[in-house]
Order: sequence, then C-alpha cells, then structure tokens
Amino acid sequence: VYDHAERAFRQAIALTPTEPGPYLALVSLMMERGGDPLEMETLALKAAACEATPETLVVVARTAVEAGDRPTALSAVEAALRLDPDNAALRQLLQRLSSASSK
Repeated sequence: VYDHAERAFRQAIALTPTEPGPYLALVSLMMERGGDPLEMETLALKAAACEATPETLVVVARTAVEAGDRPTALSAVEAALRLDPDNAALRQLLQRLSSASSK
C-alpha cells in the first residue's frame, strides 16, 4: 500500500511540479514510514517554494529538524511567523528551536 501511494505521489509531483500538495503528501507518508530525512527536507523545501504558507513552512521546519538542519528549521519558522505573526504555536516552536540551538 505504501509503495503504491509513494509512486502515486511521485507521479503527481511529476505531473504538477508547481503544486505543493503532492510534495506534502509524500513527506507525510515518508514521515510515517521513517523515510530519508534529507529527501523529506528537500521535498518540503520544494513544497514551500511552490507556496510558502505557515503550514508548508512548518513542514520544512519539522523535516529540517529530522535532517539535523537546525538553521533551516529556524529560518522556516521565522518565515512562517512573518506570515502569521499572531500564531502562538509558531512562537512556541521558535522558542524550542532557539533554545535547542543554543545548547
């Protein structure tokens, strides 16, 4: 089932490379399966390049953390906060990432 879904999402990416949805769906599937962190981060960055929303940027941050890329995670959360400055969850995430980076 997962292999079929992965192929379908990759085909959707090939057919609609400027739509963030297939990238995000594939990242979600890969996160469930314990996929390659660097590939997940790359896919999330492509989704955010298609449409930078707070939601896509949070996915970038999550995958960047998994890949050990704290600077990208911090940048993504900061960008998300610029788009949604009143989001308390984003502020908490930024605080957690900032304190983890300083350790």
